[in-house]
Amino acid sequence: IMLDTAGLRTYDSCYRAGAVFGIGPDEAILISQEYHLPRALYTCGNLDVQALGFVAQPFVGPRAAAAERREHPAREQDSLGPGGPETPRCIGR
Repeated sequence: IMLDTAGLRTYDSCYRAGAVFGIGPDEAILISQEYHLPRALYTCGNLDVQALGFVAQPFVGPRAAAAERREHPAREQDSLGPGGPETPRCIGR
């Protein structure tokens, strides 16, 4: 199990899965919130990291609503194309 503590965005984590951690196709398992998982799987797939996804327990607390609201602009950005820069903001382990 690897936790990507430097993955600041979904794109970053998917990119780093292959480029930094050497995770090949069909080796990644994503665990995320129900509202986020489809976009995470889509983003990883566009970066040739075919992943299996599982829905985590619901995120609760004072920041839960803000996290879900943040998903909508992120989906809009992803719908414009492959999205993301060539390399993530933080490339090291």
